[in-house]
Amino acid sequence: MGAFFKKFFAFLAILENILCTLGLLGTTFMITFQVLNRFWLRLNIRWINDFSLFVFIFFVFFAIVVTTRDDGHTSVDMLVDRVFENRPKGRAIYVLCTRIVCIVTIGLFLIPAWHFAVDAYNFPQPGNLVRWFNESWLMESLFVTMCLSFLHLVYNVIIGFGKISEMGVVAEGASSDRVAQEKGE
Repeated sequence: MGAFFKKFFAFLAILENILCTLGLLGTTFMITFQVLNRFWLRLNIRWINDFSLFVFIFFVFFAIVVTTRDDGHTSVDMLVDRVFENRPKGRAIYVLCTRIVCIVTIGLFLIPAWHFAVDAYNFPQPGNLVRWFNESWLMESLFVTMCLSFLHLVYNVIIGFGKISEMGVVAEGASSDRVAQEKGE
């Protein structure tokens, strides 16, 4: 894979990690402030709960992207470990197939998500208590994170094909060495 793509995905990973970290810290800070405010300060700041919920949802979407990027999707690892215990190439093929199924699934959902994102853009929905927060941003960000997840899956499939082909070359080299040893060469 080209150096440009490696650098691009490395930069994307850093950006996604920063976004998720800021979202987690920001949400934690706002909720902590709201609890302190509710029980001790007694300031009349009603919008913090709603805003922290919006921020939390937004960054959960980016956490999905990070999970996809790192192949941390929910799976039955114990069964896979048992079935492919001594067969790394079989495991790599299985992982590649699950990634391809995920690409197809996200590809199918991208079409309606695009329509929802366009509608959200065309018809903004202000929040109830946080009037300046456009709730449509959540639908638009969902589409963006689906696109990023799709990109990461495609990248991981390309890397997976490379790993499988390397395993095939190593296996062919090992079998030719074994044949040469058996012939006494």
